[in-house]
Amino acid sequence: TEFTIKVIALVFFSGLMAISLYYKGLKYTPARTATLLELFFPFCAVIVNWVVLNQTLGLLQWVGGGLLILSAVVLQRKRY
Repeated sequence: TEFTIKVIALVFFSGLMAISLYYKGLKYTPARTATLLELFFPFCAVIVNWVVLNQTLGLLQWVGGGLLILSAVVLQRKRY
């Protein structure tokens, strides 16, 4: 049916293609950089909800975002 085709297309493009690109990119990205970027995924999701979907941010979201940024800065400073 049409619904089944749409679900299969969604799985293929958003799942298989995205994860394939992700793992191809990991070949060329240092582990330290990949780890820090992975930490920012939840932070980016909150920003998209705030900017695109006009969702308000709660106190815990602000605190969590601040902790993510602080931890990334601390980890980068220890690098040198």
